[in-house]
Amino acid sequence: MPVITRSAARASKMDAKTTITNHTSKQQNNLQANNSTTTKPKSKDPFPMEQPRRLVEWISLKDPPSGVIPNGDNLFAILQDICKLQACIFIARGRPRELSGIEWLIIEWRSSRHREEFLTSELFLKLNEALSHRSWSQEFAWPRGGKIISANPIFPPQRLYEVLTIYFPADLDQEAISSIEAFRGLPYWHFEDDEGPAENPWAAFKSQLRAWIEGTCEYQGQTARRLAFFIAFTDEAGERLYKEKAINKVPGRPTGDVMVNFFNELEDLGMIGYESLHVKFLEVVHYAPEDYVPQPPRPISPETMKRLDEDRRRAYEDDDSDGSL
Repeated sequence: MPVITRSAARASKMDAKTTITNHTSKQQNNLQANNSTTTKPKSKDPFPMEQPRRLVEWISLKDPPSGVIPNGDNLFAILQDICKLQACIFIARGRPRELSGIEWLIIEWRSSRHREEFLTSELFLKLNEALSHRSWSQEFAWPRGGKIISANPIFPPQRLYEVLTIYFPADLDQEAISSIEAFRGLPYWHFEDDEGPAENPWAAFKSQLRAWIEGTCEYQGQTARRLAFFIAFTDEAGERLYKEKAINKVPGRPTGDVMVNFFNELEDLGMIGYESLHVKFLEVVHYAPEDYVPQPPRPISPETMKRLDEDRRRAYEDDDSDGSL
């Protein structure tokens, strides 16, 4: 189950916060039917920009009766070939710990046009054939910002991702949408290079990116649209420390418990509920053998760490609130 913290306890007062089990059952039921073809996004980017937006293809695979799909399955060989395409930014695999018997495949395309071109290829036919023997479902999402998952097997350590789905009423007006787009999410605060989560809970929080999930769904008897946050923590212990002990000090943001402030701001923006799932992703890559064993990362010099941290802090402070995280 999701980490329970003093922040989450307060948030659980909303009816929508108690639906993890219902969401699990619904998602698994949706996977009972075998889809024989992959689909196109049903609409254009709901929040178009001048530059083409990246497109995330989000596939949920149900485990076959024989158990977890083995790494040597032809499906994953095909995914490795897709990774070689210019159109594909990355593919990641992960098993949400709150969903039994489900594996996610996250494919990030450079744009919807690039994916449409892929649909005309022989490689797509191979993927379609491999999926035709599985129980699966598919959704699309439009990321705000850069690469939503960083889980390359050659660059450990593997992060814990909280995939936090925020539900909003489907009939939001443009002013409300603009306010949601301008929401920065969880704050970032500088910490010393040699500090870990035990010394400073802020060190457990690594990154966050978000994506609007296409279309609407029924949620608590209400038609809703969804915004997914992909939040990376060091590990389970780091997530717990961050949620229990991080106190916001970022100028211009509310002072106090970061998670309480986070959900308070989302409620003010119209949130009707949320669901939290946790995944350790691993990218599918074509250049590492299946039996590859990652080597411990080489230490980064204090000067480089300081420069990277300063760049990150400056990027946050210079955010022009255009919706990008």
